Amino acid sequence: MEWSKLGAAPPPDFPDLRPAEIRLLRALRGEAGGADVDDDGHVVIGDDLPAVGDADRAIRAGLIAFLARAGDARAPTSDRGLLIVGAWIDGGALDLEGAKLRGDLGLMRCRFDQAPILRGAACASIFLDGAVLPGLVGDRLRCSGSLLMRNGFTATGAVRLLGAQIGGNLECGGATLDGGGGHALIADRARVTGDVFLNAGFTAMGEVRLLGAQIRGILVCSGATLDGGGGYALNADRARVTGSVFLNAGFTATGAVRLLGAQIGGDLNCIGATLKGGGGNALSADRTRVTGSVFLRRGFKATGAMVFTEARLGAFADELACWPTPGDGPGQGEIGLVGCVYGGVHSKDWDASSRLDWLSRCTIGPGDGGFHPQPYEQLAKVFRESGHPEDARIVLIKKEELQRQSRRGRLPAWGWRRWALALRDGALGVSVRYGHRPLRAFVWLGMFAAIGTATFYAASQADAIKPNSAVVLRSAEWTACAVPSGKHLHQRSAGEAFRAIRGRAKADESQRDCFERQPEAASWPEFNAFVYSLDTLLPIVDLEMQTYWIPDEDKNDSDWWNSLGWWARLYLWLQIAMGWALSLLAVAGFSGLVKSD
Repeated sequence: MEWSKLGAAPPPDFPDLRPAEIRLLRALRGEAGGADVDDDGHVVIGDDLPAVGDADRAIRAGLIAFLARAGDARAPTSDRGLLIVGAWIDGGALDLEGAKLRGDLGLMRCRFDQAPILRGAACASIFLDGAVLPGLVGDRLRCSGSLLMRNGFTATGAVRLLGAQIGGNLECGGATLDGGGGHALIADRARVTGDVFLNAGFTAMGEVRLLGAQIRGILVCSGATLDGGGGYALNADRARVTGSVFLNAGFTATGAVRLLGAQIGGDLNCIGATLKGGGGNALSADRTRVTGSVFLRRGFKATGAMVFTEARLGAFADELACWPTPGDGPGQGEIGLVGCVYGGVHSKDWDASSRLDWLSRCTIGPGDGGFHPQPYEQLAKVFRESGHPEDARIVLIKKEELQRQSRRGRLPAWGWRRWALALRDGALGVSVRYGHRPLRAFVWLGMFAAIGTATFYAASQADAIKPNSAVVLRSAEWTACAVPSGKHLHQRSAGEAFRAIRGRAKADESQRDCFERQPEAASWPEFNAFVYSLDTLLPIVDLEMQTYWIPDEDKNDSDWWNSLGWWARLYLWLQIAMGWALSLLAVAGFSGLVKSD
C-alpha cells in the first residue's frame, strides 16, 4: 500500500503501509475507510487484545512514535494526542526517549513485541489499560496527567519508572507485573502528585520498589497480591506519602514489606492483610513516621517478625491476636518495638496483662539482644496519659523485674556481686515493688508489728520480760518479786552480802506483774506488748516502752516455753533492723528515690 493512495508523499522510514496503518491514518485524517473512532477519540483497530503476529492489526512501533510526536500534515495527530485500541505493535521497540509528545498517548489493549522506551519523555497522560508488553522503560518520564496501567495490563518484564514525575495518578488496578525473577515495578524517587493505586487484583511477581518515592495523595494496595520471589514484596524505604497507606482488604505479601524511614501523613491500614515474611521480617518499619494510626486488626496475620524500631506512630489500633507469636519457626514471631514512640493504643485488649503479653514477644532490638526497657516505659506512659495509672504501675514493676534480672545475668553465676544484687532486688521487690507501691512498706510494718505483739506478749506471759535498767534489776523491789511471799531472798553483789529480803510474789504471779504492783514501781510504765512492738519497730517514734523493758535472754533452756526470752530477744533484733529498712523504703518510695534509681 503506497502513501500516494492517501494523497501524500511517504516519510523516508515508512515507504509502505500495512492495512492497519492505512486504517489508522485514515481515521486520524477523518477519511472514509478508516478505523472506527469512539466517542472518546480512540482509534479502534480491534476490540480485544490481538494475537502475537496478527498481520491485520499490526502497526509498526516507529510509525506510532512518529505520530505520537505530532506527525505532520500527511499524518496528523489531534491536540488530544494519539489514542489507539487493540493493535499489534511490532517492528522494534516503541522508542520515545526524550520526546515531547503532543497530548496523551493511549495504547489500550495493545500487544507489544518489545518493551516501549519512554525514558525522559514528556506528555499529558499515558493510557495502557489492558496492554501486554515485555516490560516498560519509563525512567524520568514526565506526565502532567496520569499514568494508567489497569484492567488486565500485563508486563512480563520490569516496569521502570525511576525518577518519573506524574502530575495525576499512577493506577495499576487489576494489572499483572511479572519481573521474570527480578523487579516487577521500579519507581525509585518517583514523584506522584495524585494517588498511587496498586489495588483491585493487582498482582506482582517480583519486588515492587518505591524507594524514596513521593506521593502527595494516598497509596492503595487493597486486595493486591505481591510475591517477592524470595526477596522483598514491597520496598518503600524512605517513601513519603502525604495521605494514608492501605495494605488491607485481602492484601497478601510473600516476602517482607519494607517501610524503613518512610513518612506517612495519614494511617497505615493493614486490616485483613496477610504478610508472609518467608523466614524473615514480615513488616520492617524501622524509623517510620506515621501521623495517624497503624491498624492491625480483623484478620490481619503476619508470619514473620514485625519491626517498628525507632518508629514514631500516632497510635496502634490493633487486636492482640493479630500480632505474631513466638514459636512459629526460625526467625518467626518476634516484635521489635525498641525506641518506638506512639501516642495511644485503640484496642479491646487494653489492660496491663494483655499488653505485657504483647511486650513479652518483643525480642528484637539494637545491641546484643539483651533486655530493652524503653518499650515498657513507653507503654506505661501511654497508660498514664490515658487515665490508667494502676496499669502503668504494673508495667513498670514488670520492667524493673526484667531489667534487674538481665543485669544480674551479666555477672558471674557464683560471684558475690550477683548474690548481693539478688538480695537487694528481692528486698525492694517484695517490700515496695521497686518504689512503685510505697504503701506496701506499711503493710509489712503492720505485719511485723502484729508478729512482734504476739511474740512479746508470749514472752511476758512466760515471765521473760525484764526491766531495761541495771539499777532496777539490782533493786529490792525487783529481786523480792522473784520469791514467793513469806520467803526470804539472800543476794550478793560484788562479793558484798546484802540483808535478807522477804519475798513479795503472790502464787502463780510473774516477777514482772509483781514488780508493777509494788509502790516503788509506780513511776515505771506498765508493759504493753503492742506498744512495745511499735516502739521497737518504728525508729522515728519514741513511745518510751523499749527504754524500760527488754526480753530476758537468760530465759533459755531445753523447754521452748522457758526459752521465749531468748527467742524474743532474737526477734527484737530482727524487728529493729526491719523497722529501719522498711521505714527508709517507705520514705524513699514516697519521695521517688527508689524509682529514680
